[in-house]
Amino acid sequence: FEQVLETGQDIVYRNVRVDNTLLTVTVFSVEKHQVAGAIMLDVTRTEMRREEIIERARQVISNTSNTVQEIAFLLGKNAAQSELILNSIIESFAAKSVSAKAEG
Repeated sequence: FEQVLETGQDIVYRNVRVDNTLLTVTVFSVEKHQVAGAIMLDVTRTEMRREEIIERARQVISNTSNTVQEIAFLLGKNAAQSELILNSIIESFAAKSVSAKAEG
């Protein structure tokens, strides 16, 4: 109020915490340097909801990250197993090819 009365500003907008309540306060000049008015809006529930949404989003990110890591692990394990199997097949065919040439 003092700022609006002293400066003659038309509107000052602030968030104010009073105990466990969060208020959005809009102070405005009714008559410059003489009379000021205010509108106070309790936004505590809105802020709590916002914090809840942020926490849920963090949980989703964490769960997704864990799932991606598990998938990457399984893909790596599968790729390693496939490589071993394919290398053993290659070695088996290569050995038969060398022995067939030696006999021929």
